[in-house]
Amino acid sequence: MKDVNDVLDSINKKNSEIENKIDNINNSVLDNVDNIITNSNTNTNTNSNIDTNINRNIETNTNNNINANTNSSINTNNYNKDIDEELLRIYIGNNYDKIISGKFNFCAFFFNVFYLFYRREIAFGICILLINLLIGSSWIYGSFITSLVLGFIFNKMYINKARRKISEIKLVNNNKSLDEIRLIVLKKGGVSVVNLVIVLVINFLLVFISILFFTSFTYTYLIDKIIDEDFNIDSDYEFYGYLYEDNSININDYVSLNVDNNLFKDMSLPYKYAYSYVTSDNDFSTCDFDLKAIRDYDSSEDVILDLDNYYNNATINNEKLVVNGFTWYWTYYDKNYAKEYYYATEFDGRVFVYTYLVEDDATSKCDEYRLDILNSIYFNKKQQVA
Repeated sequence: MKDVNDVLDSINKKNSEIENKIDNINNSVLDNVDNIITNSNTNTNTNSNIDTNINRNIETNTNNNINANTNSSINTNNYNKDIDEELLRIYIGNNYDKIISGKFNFCAFFFNVFYLFYRREIAFGICILLINLLIGSSWIYGSFITSLVLGFIFNKMYINKARRKISEIKLVNNNKSLDEIRLIVLKKGGVSVVNLVIVLVINFLLVFISILFFTSFTYTYLIDKIIDEDFNIDSDYEFYGYLYEDNSININDYVSLNVDNNLFKDMSLPYKYAYSYVTSDNDFSTCDFDLKAIRDYDSSEDVILDLDNYYNNATINNEKLVVNGFTWYWTYYDKNYAKEYYYATEFDGRVFVYTYLVEDDATSKCDEYRLDILNSIYFNKKQQVA
């Protein structure tokens, strides 16, 4: 019995030891599970914190980069703007502040096209030069109008062109340094004394050519309309009190006259007879005459009518004389100091005029010689008889 009890006790002890080991194992397992769960939660929180920190860092860095880029862009724009203004100042050169801020450019107003060439505005200067020649009826009026317009528009136009030119220079020379670009801008802009000299020479030549052309045109017109022997008067012809001589003929081929050379000093020319009365003491007296062919007329009566109308001579009514077979229309008018007689006749398709001047202090003989000279005139061919 004792052995059985001992065995049972031994078994109970073994069971108790086994149970204790099982409890220890269970407790150990539970502790490990708790540790695993705790560690898992810790890792989760850690990862969460890491993700949060990473996100925050990314956002912070992103914002910092954006701000940095923005500030960099602003600084770059400001830098470029400063460079452009510096280049503009270099391009304009003299009077930069006045051109930038002024609304009216007095240099452009007073110097007109010369100022444009001085500022290297050659194409625009040529246009203004041509406008000055074409506008209005005179160079002065045309220049004033363009000068007034230039005074108002030059500054704005010049600044806009300068900015465009600077942009082109920067674009074409983008691989060059700023100093090199400054030098290019300086050469392209500014002023040019050479251009000013050139336009002065051009202006002088244009004025000279204009004067030469006008003089030539006027001379040709007068020659054609007044002196040309083939010119015929039309209804629009106006008489201004002067009879133009036909200097293309030799007067001796058409007419002759008898003059006492002891009384009259011969002052004739190839195309006209001209004499002046000489007193006994060899002084020229106040009476003289001439005989010549005239231009512009083919009717001797028209000559006298025009003279009467010009001098408002109502006392003469187309009076005429027949001398040596030729009909002479005649008139006279009183000057302030003399009386002048006109006699006109026709011969060989030309009009001849005999003019006799008697001044107020002339001797009575002077007037007597007037008709004596008229009666001595003979034409070399038989002509119309009254």
